[in-house]
Amino acid sequence: MKAGRKIIEGKGLDKFISGEISKFKFDVGILQNKPHFEVLKRKIGTKNGKPVYAKSWYQYAGLNLLRHGSKPDGTLNKVAAEMDELFKWLRRPFLLKRNKDLIWVINFMVDIMNGKDNRRRIENAMQAVVRNPILRGDYGRNSQKTAKEKGFNKLLMRTGQLFKNVKARLTGRV
Repeated sequence: MKAGRKIIEGKGLDKFISGEISKFKFDVGILQNKPHFEVLKRKIGTKNGKPVYAKSWYQYAGLNLLRHGSKPDGTLNKVAAEMDELFKWLRRPFLLKRNKDLIWVINFMVDIMNGKDNRRRIENAMQAVVRNPILRGDYGRNSQKTAKEKGFNKLLMRTGQLFKNVKARLTGRV
């Protein structure tokens, strides 16, 4: 199936992609700007005069992610913009010709055109178009130092704040 991919970058502070696929308009990315919180650091002592911190983990998407604290260190839009500048995580998934996640979305859209109401499934599938490359590790690996600090080696995943806030919405038909 062929998709007419017309990708429009978000303007201003919004950090999402607007576009069209098979006569449907959509937005996907960080649709609601929220505070981004720093990684939780719990000091448990000192070693050689340097502080030693305990890692506080929680399970999400098959990973032991670091917990975040309650002190904001910016906004999700700011983090999303910085990460998109470095890794093109919002644009790249839509530019791949044989992206299986995108083909999945198009199949749900065909179902809608044939009378099935799959709106929520399409929105979930659009989120997967952006999220799955992160989970698969398509953007590369962390440095050894960062991987050791995090306890795993996945770019764009630390506390999961950015990942969890990737949302999608259908905005209409062309």
